[in-house]
Amino acid sequence: METNQELGQIVAVDEQAVIVAIKSRLPECTHCGIAHLCQPVTAAERQIKFPKKQLSFTPKIGQKVHIRFNKIVQYAFMVYLMPLFFFLTALFVAQFCFRIQHEVWLFLFALMGLVIGFFILRFVNNLFSKKSSHLQIQIWGENEC
Repeated sequence: METNQELGQIVAVDEQAVIVAIKSRLPECTHCGIAHLCQPVTAAERQIKFPKKQLSFTPKIGQKVHIRFNKIVQYAFMVYLMPLFFFLTALFVAQFCFRIQHEVWLFLFALMGLVIGFFILRFVNNLFSKKSSHLQIQIWGENEC
């Protein structure tokens, strides 16, 4: 299981959420597979909003935290490769099973497979979320590390 760990600091706390500012330590952070989760503040700083119920400690503004992102490869596979798989499968089925040769119809059939793949991906994501196996982001206070 691939894990990515970052250091950050709590910048805002409300009743339901905590906002953590993360200072990028490595230039590879711009190529991170889950960089879309972060909201860019400046080129060197990002912010992530976490539900307060996900924390194992009482957050305070200014507190330094460690953030761990688990299962990066599995979620990248689900998000990027599953729709591509359904697109190519529909293209294959249209061409070899239904003997469709016209390119426009092949492309429309493949797009239909892509749409079906997105609905299946949404179903799988909801299934994983219900089983609490969704993207696990864990935060520990600096006293708990």
